[in-house]
Amino acid sequence: MQLSDCVDEDVEAVFGMIGAVYPSDWETGATRQGHREVCVWTTQFDMAPDSPPAQPVELAQDVAAELQGAPRAVRKLQAVLGDAFHVSEEMVVAGDQELQVQLRLRNR
Repeated sequence: MQLSDCVDEDVEAVFGMIGAVYPSDWETGATRQGHREVCVWTTQFDMAPDSPPAQPVELAQDVAAELQGAPRAVRKLQAVLGDAFHVSEEMVVAGDQELQVQLRLRNR
């Protein structure tokens, strides 16, 4: 998953919300390590386990999100985001074994 066009606090909020219920390689507080020139934040989530719903969080502004991976995992992550935010699907690219989806996340 990639996030862009957002403030550091929104990166922490979105990745932290999903990471609370799905294993991830995201380190909480990574945005506060002096990476001010970063435009895109990336992490991976293991969408295989069944988990309780993620708790919604407030965003300071709209966030651009890109999901990429196996179609089932991408759709599952998209559903998790849909439970927490108003999600607009902006682009979908389907490959042989992979799906790429660009989204815009907004507060409900």
